[in-house]
This record gives sequence, C-alpha cells and structure tokens, in this order.
Amino acid sequence: MLTLLAQPLSALSASGPSSTAATPASVSPMAAAATAGDWRSALRLLEDEEDPSEASFSTAVFACGRAGRWREALDLLGSMRGAGLKPSSNVYTSAITACGRGGQWERAVGMLDELRRAGVRPSVDSFNAAIGAAARAGEGKRSLALLTRMGDLDLEADEISYNLALAACRRAGLGGRAAALLEQMDAAGLAPGDEALTNAIAACAVSAIDAPLAPPLWERLRLQAAAGGSGSGSGDGGVGSGGGAGRPSGRAYRAALAAAARAAEGSVDGASGRADALRWAEELLAEMKDAASGEAAEAVAAAAPSSAAAGPDQVAFSFVARAAGGAGQWARALQLLEEMGAAPVSLAAPFVRPAATDGDGDGDASSDAAAAVDAAASEASPEEDLPEEAPSASAAVAAAASAAPRLVAARAALAACGRAGEWRRAVATLAALEVEVGAGSCAPLDASVYGAAIDACRMGAEGVGAGRGGGGGGGGGAEVEEEEEAEEEEAEAAVEAAVACLRGMAAKGVAADVGCYNSALAACHGAARWSDVHALLFEMRGNGVTAPATLRPFHKVLLPPHHPHRLPAFTPPFGCSYLSQ
Repeated sequence: MLTLLAQPLSALSASGPSSTAATPASVSPMAAAATAGDWRSALRLLEDEEDPSEASFSTAVFACGRAGRWREALDLLGSMRGAGLKPSSNVYTSAITACGRGGQWERAVGMLDELRRAGVRPSVDSFNAAIGAAARAGEGKRSLALLTRMGDLDLEADEISYNLALAACRRAGLGGRAAALLEQMDAAGLAPGDEALTNAIAACAVSAIDAPLAPPLWERLRLQAAAGGSGSGSGDGGVGSGGGAGRPSGRAYRAALAAAARAAEGSVDGASGRADALRWAEELLAEMKDAASGEAAEAVAAAAPSSAAAGPDQVAFSFVARAAGGAGQWARALQLLEEMGAAPVSLAAPFVRPAATDGDGDGDASSDAAAAVDAAASEASPEEDLPEEAPSASAAVAAAASAAPRLVAARAALAACGRAGEWRRAVATLAALEVEVGAGSCAPLDASVYGAAIDACRMGAEGVGAGRGGGGGGGGGAEVEEEEEAEEEEAEAAVEAAVACLRGMAAKGVAADVGCYNSALAACHGAARWSDVHALLFEMRGNGVTAPATLRPFHKVLLPPHHPHRLPAFTPPFGCSYLSQ
C-alpha cells in the first residue's frame, strides 16, 4: 500500500488517462511525462497540440496532480471548459489530488461540491483524494465526515478509503475512532492490512485514555505478520511492510512503543497500569533486539535499514525510557539513557505527515534530512511523507520525533529521578551529558533537559522539607536536632544545585525558558531565599520571559507582605503550577 497521496494516484494510473479508449499517438510522450511527474513537459506537449483532446487535458491535469501544482491543475480545468470539453470524474480527481498535495485541502474538499454542480458524479477515487487532502492538513474529523458522506451517496468505501481515514485518525489522535474504523472494515469484508493496524496503534498513542486499546491491536498485527501479513508495503521498512522473519515493521514497533510510553506516563489504571505498560515496552524492545540477532537478520537489515531486523534505534529507546520514567523506575530510565548511546540515532519516523508544496516549487516537498540529525527522517521513497509534527495530535510522539531522541530519554530519566528524590543523580547525569556534548557524542542539550534537572532539584528540596516536623521517631533531642540539621543542609544543597543548573545554562549558551525559571523560583521560594527570588524575577523580566496578566502577580505568592524585597506588580511566568498552593 502506497502512502497517503500515492494511493489515489495509483488508482488514477489504472483508471485515469492511460485507460482512455481513444488515445492519440501524440499523447504517449505526455503520458510518460505525467507518470514521471514531469508536469512542465506535460504542459509543453499540451501547448504543442493544435486541438487538445479530452485525453490530453486529462493527462496534463494528472501530471499536475502528481506534482502538487494545484494552480496549473485548476487553470487546465478552466481551459477544458473553455474548449467545450466536460471534465470527467477522473480529471476532477487529479485536480483534487493537486490541491491536496499543494496544501490546499479546503479547495480539495470543495471540489466535491463542484463536481455535483457540474453534473458529474464523484467516484470513490475522488473522495479518496479529498479524504487524503484533509488528512494531510490534520483535519481528521473532516476526513471521517467525508468517509460518512461516501455512504450517503451510496459509494462503497474501499481499502484505500479506510487507510486514509485511519491515517487521519493517527494525525488527530482519534484512537477510539480508529478502532471503530477497523471494526467497520471487518464488517465490510476488508481485512485491515499492516498499514491500517499500524495507523490505528499510532492513533491510540496520543491519549492515555486510548492507549489501552493498542495492545490488542498490536497482538492482531503480530499474528498477521507471523502468518505472512496482508496488504502491500510502501517499501522496505515502510508503514505497511513487514519487519522480516514474520515480524511487524520497525515503524509498527515504534508505534506500539509510543502507545506503551503514553500508557506509562498517564495510565488510567494507576500504578499497576503503568507497571504493565512498562513491561509491554520492555517486551517490545527485547523483540526488536532479538530480531536484529543472527546472520539472517543482518541480511534483512542490510536490505531494509528501517525494518525491525535492524534493531531498536534511539527513537525506540526513548519511548522505553519514557515508559520507565512514567512507571517511576528511575534507575532503569538512566540505564536506557546510557544503553541507547550505542544505538543509531534514527532509522525511520514512528509517524509521518505529508508535505505540501508552496505552489512555486517543484513536486512534493518531502524531506530527505539526514538520519543522524533528524530522528524522524522521511523514507527514501520520494512518495513518502514527512515526519509527524502536528501540534496537539502528535503530543504522544512529538518529543521522540525531534532531532535528538536521546534528549527525550534524558528528560524522562531526570524527571523520574526528581520524583524519586534522587536529585543528586539528576545533577550528575546532567553533568555527564554536558561532557558528552563537549565530546561531540551527544546532541546539544536544550532548555527542556536543563529544566528537568532544575525541577529534580526543586522536588528534592521540597521532599526533604516535607519530611521535617515528624519528630525523631522517639529518639533523643540531640538526635532530632542532628537529623533536622542534616535535612536542612540537604534541602539547601538541592536549592543551590537548582540555581547552579540555571546559571550553568547561560554558560553553555542555552537560554532559560519559563519552565526553568519556574522550577528555580519554586526552589528558592521554598527555602525562603527572597534575595534570589527577587533577582530571578527581575532577570526574567530583563530576558523577556513573561506570561499573560491573567495569572496572579508572582510577588504576592512568593514574598510575604511588607517584606523589604517585595516587588512592584509583576507578571508571573506562564505555567506556574505552584501559584495556587
């Protein structure tokens, strides 16, 4: 199965210009140009014809559709009408495809109404092209509405229709709807292929509520792959291709790992659910390692670098580290952070989104970014889509689709250390990462990594403070005093470490964001270090780090009334979770 927009195009190649009954000999070079995506040559050949036929126009529009040249495609439709020719459903489908590939999803969907006004009955391919256009733009609900509209027009959705709708669910994070679509496919006698199941699992990875739907879908995909799979792939290691030796593809494994990470980070079943999610993630990682062992696996990996036989990459490790952090297993998260250093940065993106041309460039603007830099690099095929970056829909995987998956694992491990009170380990891990950055073996650290370390120190200081006041458990007064003094020193050391991490960012050329300042301010506030609070607030204002005025002024919370360092009215940074305490 080809990818998002290649699917309707492949359908057109079978039922579009090439199937025209009376095709002039002069059209053959144009058809070859259209198939090759050479829209300029196709238009030149059309201009050379004294009296272009409907087949010639159809082929030219098809060429523009492949290249995403939506303006040219719409101009050709107008030229056809001007020449007294009535565009067929296939021609409209090519124009819809051009709009979709050119980022004009609203025009693409609107052309379905244009077909009706022109007295042309839209085909399944026409709807598929429109569904794909909406899915590319992240309009998941619109894509699903179009699928419903097909039924209202007595058009029977095919496998391509459902795969496109499932891709839309993946982008929009509609895990429940994706599971329902699989049931509809079963009811329609359309066995969901590997791509359909992978998209459904990916859709479930966005929400902690939908994440529990992923394990049974994964089991179905695994049994299907063991039995030989179904559907056609998009190339070695693609969404729908197998991972070798009767296993799901590497991308399918990463989709399942994303669902496991999401479940561990926010399981609705509490601690037991997070532990189960971590166990599943560990099993998936072990399977990927097992798939990469042996001479046969080496041969498969050489032919398909993004298959499961190539073993886990850093994206896969980052998901397992997130799962470990979510389950409170800070030691395991740190172990994974160290282990993933020997893994390749990325083999393929766990999820993809289509590219769009700006209307002035040539063809599809899909990215071929180097895998060592971009953990979500596109596949080698020019028809492949770009990595997923949708704002809300990709929340479950946005971090692992970033340029440095190891930083994702670092954030998860540091946060887990903080929640466990292991702030010293968090600081030591940050220092070790800085050494690796200096040696060129790790991507430069960003504000989120430093923020996780600072917050770990904050939690360490607050955790020590929360343990005070409970007495010495019946011990003598001197012992209680010594214990309290040790706790105070530990809390003070944690606050000092938080401020030191914040200052270390500037030395490394990393600008502190709101989260970094929030954690440092909270640590200083808890220790009643009002001078530091005062300095940090003015530093934030000087650096332009402010927030909506709807939040309560920070100084009213952090400084007691009549304090000599009490600030004038000041807008607090955004996202201060402790303002309401």
